[in-house]
Amino acid sequence: RTLFGLDAELYKKTKAKEDPELERKIGEWIEDLLEVELEDTSDLYKSLRDGLVLVQIVNKIKPDVVHKWNKPKKGKQTLHVLMERENINLYLEACWKLGVPGSEIFTTSDLHGRRGMPAVFANIAALSKVAPQFGITDPKPLGPKAAPTRKKTEFKWEVKMHGTRSLDEFETADKSPEDIIQDLKLKLEEQMM
Repeated sequence: RTLFGLDAELYKKTKAKEDPELERKIGEWIEDLLEVELEDTSDLYKSLRDGLVLVQIVNKIKPDVVHKWNKPKKGKQTLHVLMERENINLYLEACWKLGVPGSEIFTTSDLHGRRGMPAVFANIAALSKVAPQFGITDPKPLGPKAAPTRKKTEFKWEVKMHGTRSLDEFETADKSPEDIIQDLKLKLEEQMM
């Protein structure tokens, strides 16, 4: 496909932002994961554009996360453009379900329109870091290790009853739930000092 005018300029700008080494590593990661050979690891757009490889990736990480997707009909090698875009959308939904951060989810046109291949590469790298949670240890995740997630501290509130008075009667008359929580927080802070 030959590009002219503004499309050609946009293509040159986005291609200049791409990292060929990262693209090659991502291509190798996909080949190792799926145990297939991609059309061209130096230009992943060709292999990823129809969304078929992307759906295979997420289904390899978590089987059947995408139940139904568009495949070429017998005798045809390509999909209709809308079917390609739908496959990409199915992949993106699966990424979300698998726990890829929202900041690492690209838009369909980033890939299908070749407008943001660096975002596509960042997404696949992020997906590779999520894969070990589903038992995929080989190939190794791409890029630096993900930062460990902090465990949330749980606070347990203990309200001591005085006599036979219930919580409803104890300092809560005519108070909103927000006011009660604020009072409990203040009491906790006093106890910690």
